[in-house]
Amino acid sequence: MAFCGIGVFLAMALVNWASTTQGTAAAFGIYAFAYSFGPTVIIDSIRTSMWHQEVFGSAYAIKITTNNA
Repeated sequence: MAFCGIGVFLAMALVNWASTTQGTAAAFGIYAFAYSFGPTVIIDSIRTSMWHQEVFGSAYAIKITTNNA
């Protein structure tokens, strides 16, 4: 998660201060690579590390419902 956050921050900073098209393109590349370690990978790694994986769907649904309430 930290790698994803640092990579996205670096990409945003590069877009902000890049003065050329190549700098902006590099920022998009950094963003794409960093975001590949984003929420989907993290959520799936949590599920696979659980002892009883079949309860993850219910627990995650309750978490999402609580956040949206």
